[in-house]
Amino acid sequence: MSADTLRMIDVVKRVHTEGEPVTTIDLDLDRIDDLEEAIAVLRDAQRHAAAAHIVANVAGARVAQLLGDGGAVRIGDDIWRYTHESVETCIDPVAVADLLTRMIIDGDLTVIDIVNPNSVKRGAISGAVRDTFFERTKRAEPQLSKTPIDRAPKFLQTLTDGETHTATV
Repeated sequence: MSADTLRMIDVVKRVHTEGEPVTTIDLDLDRIDDLEEAIAVLRDAQRHAAAAHIVANVAGARVAQLLGDGGAVRIGDDIWRYTHESVETCIDPVAVADLLTRMIIDGDLTVIDIVNPNSVKRGAISGAVRDTFFERTKRAEPQLSKTPIDRAPKFLQTLTDGETHTATV
């Protein structure tokens, strides 16, 4: 990462924290008159943003591991919660669509034309159908999910910035 990019990141962290929009003047980018130089700055920033995103995802997986099932932490105005280590996916979407089509639609349009079986609200589907057409697999790494503080469960809304909640068994 270039020294210029690091300096610009420091400026953005300071200005953004103050709630003001960041401008080309703030980052001293107004001095650039050469298109190729401006493109180079853009590419450098995009490359580092992608790397920072990967670091954030991996750090999030580690935080999830350390929080454990039911754990949560408040970071700023968001609650980050451990998400379960499994995901349920449809193993036979065509059969599910055919079943739902017979149950709901009598015509030429099938449910699979309008619905992704992995997006179906599974609570409305019987356990037998779920057991037949869906399977639960473990994720390689635990993950975090972000929820705005005002949409989090009441017992988590009382957390202060940086405070954690661990599940009690």
